[in-house]
Amino acid sequence: MKANTEVLMKNYDGLKNKVCASEKKMEDNEDQVKKISEKQNRWKMDQDQRRVSFKKIIEESAKEREQEVAKTVVNVIKEKENLVRDTVEKKKCIVIFGLKEKLMPMRHKRKEYEKNQAEKVVMEVKDDDEEPKRLSKEIEEVYRLGKHEEGKTRPLKIRIRLQTSAEQSLAGSWRLERKKKCIKMYG
Repeated sequence: MKANTEVLMKNYDGLKNKVCASEKKMEDNEDQVKKISEKQNRWKMDQDQRRVSFKKIIEESAKEREQEVAKTVVNVIKEKENLVRDTVEKKKCIVIFGLKEKLMPMRHKRKEYEKNQAEKVVMEVKDDDEEPKRLSKEIEEVYRLGKHEEGKTRPLKIRIRLQTSAEQSLAGSWRLERKKKCIKMYG
């Protein structure tokens, strides 16, 4: 029995050592699990902070984009306003080609002469007695286009107060072409 007891004691000591080793491994594993869970918690906190900062960055960039879009819209509106104004101005103008130009060194006399020429052209376009006078009074500005060159005639641009008056003048331009074959009007 003594031999059995010794064998049992050896087995007991061996098992006790194995249990102690297992407990130690379990403690080590628990420490590692704690370290890993701490790392995971730190990683989660870091990711949350990054998410928050990323969210802030996205919000800031969205605000910047909104401001940029607002500026762009304002600029486009300003440009379109000029475009609309320019289009209306174009429709109020008539360009006459082939009207001979007199060489006059005095600017104010030349402008006066050009205005008289424009009034004559507008009066020739209409048949009525009242209509040509009214149209000739609506002429706001008359000037030659381009740089003066000897021996060439520059087109004459007439700006009329109302678009309808300009359209009426253009509608009768065929009369002018019939009378003076070299003069043509365009809107």
